[in-house]
Amino acid sequence: MKKYVSVWAIIMFLAVPSVATAMEEVKFIQAVDPGFVQPVDTDVSQAGDFYVLDRKASKVYVFDKEGKFQWGFGDRGFALGKMSLPNSLAISLKGNVVIADTGNYRAQVFNRNGQILFELGNKGTLPGEFKNATSVAVDPLENIYVADTELNRISQFSPKGVFLKVMNLEYKPMDLAFDKQGAMYVLLSEAGKIVKYSIAGDELKEITYYQDKDNVLASTVGMTVDSKGDIYLVEHNKQSIKKIDHKSQLLFSFGSQGVGKGQFNHPLGISADDLGKIYIADSANKRVQVLEINGSTKPELAQAVYLRPVIDYQKSLSANDSISDVDYVPNKGLYALSNEKGYIIVKGELNQLIGDSSDEKLHLSNPKAIHVMDDGRMLVADTGHHRLKFLKTDGTHDYTFGNKGDQDGEFNALEGVASDSKGYIYVADTNNNRIQMFNSDGIYLSSFGRKTEVLDDANPMGGTFLHPKDLAFNSKDHLYVLDYKNKRIQIFDDQKIFIKEIGGARDLVKFLEPIDIAIDNNDYLYVADRGEHNIKVFDHEGQLVLTFGSNGKGPSHFPALSAIASWEGQIYVANKNLDDIAVFAFQPNNTMKKERVYITKISLPLLMDNATEEIKQTMAKKLTFENIRKELSQKLNVSEDILNQVIKVEAEEYLGDGRLKLTVSAPKVLRMTKTEVEPIQ
Repeated sequence: MKKYVSVWAIIMFLAVPSVATAMEEVKFIQAVDPGFVQPVDTDVSQAGDFYVLDRKASKVYVFDKEGKFQWGFGDRGFALGKMSLPNSLAISLKGNVVIADTGNYRAQVFNRNGQILFELGNKGTLPGEFKNATSVAVDPLENIYVADTELNRISQFSPKGVFLKVMNLEYKPMDLAFDKQGAMYVLLSEAGKIVKYSIAGDELKEITYYQDKDNVLASTVGMTVDSKGDIYLVEHNKQSIKKIDHKSQLLFSFGSQGVGKGQFNHPLGISADDLGKIYIADSANKRVQVLEINGSTKPELAQAVYLRPVIDYQKSLSANDSISDVDYVPNKGLYALSNEKGYIIVKGELNQLIGDSSDEKLHLSNPKAIHVMDDGRMLVADTGHHRLKFLKTDGTHDYTFGNKGDQDGEFNALEGVASDSKGYIYVADTNNNRIQMFNSDGIYLSSFGRKTEVLDDANPMGGTFLHPKDLAFNSKDHLYVLDYKNKRIQIFDDQKIFIKEIGGARDLVKFLEPIDIAIDNNDYLYVADRGEHNIKVFDHEGQLVLTFGSNGKGPSHFPALSAIASWEGQIYVANKNLDDIAVFAFQPNNTMKKERVYITKISLPLLMDNATEEIKQTMAKKLTFENIRKELSQKLNVSEDILNQVIKVEAEEYLGDGRLKLTVSAPKVLRMTKTEVEPIQ
């Protein structure tokens, strides 16, 4: 079909007076009409090109800054890259085009030339899924946001489509916009307000606007925020455009019903560039009008500096078969165990397939775990045969030990294996509900743990297990045990004494079906929660850092998580129903620091004339520390016993005469676990 651009009187002024200030004027630039059927939204790229989404044509039209048609892409359909009744578009800083493909219950991301990159979501109500994806936006970090008016929520994705989180709302989010500083504006028409959020998701303020006692925002169908932080509203009832500031002051208003310049018939989407131009999808008039706003003396918003995203999709590794466990070994690569085929896939400097040919069959039965020792030997939990198999570095059989039973050195469906820094081997003897320990040659040493007596116990005792499934060690040789049916991670010190748990009864973090764990070289803990279709990442203190992944289609589509491994900023995730192992990049150094409360006190002089200075200092420190601890206990509303686990002496200065200046701190916000208190970011 031939496309053309109709240009109307490029420099003619509109005869519309400014309402709030005589300083600002509206100038009509042009209207474009290349044969639109129903234009519903617009956005402007960094290069100045503007994009128009046609809902009924399921097509995107691209124009240069002069309004000349450049190219178009899109077509009706359900396949990847096609669209059904799309409702919104947004352009990232890199030029990627995000489309709310409403009729297909998803969002799609294209490059600037219209080539499909990936899709986000599918029909459903779980996190990462959609019922009515109506609006999309991209923040200054290039994170993607999709508003769903059926589910009353906003879903956040990384720049490459990793699902991060959901923001649940009381009302339907009709439109989204971001300012240059990363604040998000959510239009809640049925509530008659706009809510402004920080880039961290905290509510900053509510904005309302009334005119002649009418709530204008109740009839607003679209909005955008310009480079100065002012808000443009598309008002449906009066077919007009209004500009307000954060104080709900009207800056000016123009527009009416009609087909002339600055007149509209069912306007919908609106966008603004950095040069003062606005682009309005004049839907029923089947055109886009471009206007320029002049005269504002307000300064531009300063471009804020942000932390970069901490997680994003990197690539996929072909695995071909169902993967039950993965283990990453520095300088060697990724080892993936297939429980259905009974062989090992190695992805690294040398790609190998171990146990595939008839002369090197491993003769495994439903193997559930693999662990590679520091010397390169492989340990495989041959679960169906109730034994542990040792393989040499080249993958050939070394020896096997164990058989079904509950005596020392026997197993009942072992599902986890790991080794500590000294080479001792630990096995999760799953159905016997214990952990067994062996030396590096496989000689039995000891065991610990017993079965949790009460099924579905809300607060099971530490050191008791119900189907322990996986094991991992941190740099301190602390053992992490995935206590599967108790839905928690138990942590033991190097003497195998219980320290604490994650996901327990008093922990704010909960697991639905934790299936696998991993610990990287920085002691970050990764938990694959198959029940919630996501990965939860914890720091070395057990603090939840982030969560990613969902059941929705996309780069972080986790329909049936089965295994996870991580090392040096790379996370490897396997799904039972997917052939590929997804690789994600993780940047832990970008997490925010924990806020702490600081108290400084100077002790009173001690009446201890015969005591030495050392004794005076010791007593002064003890008394002053106790006073500060009591004050912090009251301030933070926690017991002194709990506070003892996180309190920290920041500085001390002895002033003489038994007087001491002491500064002590504690995390500002605390959460209780079974054995300790931890800060919440």
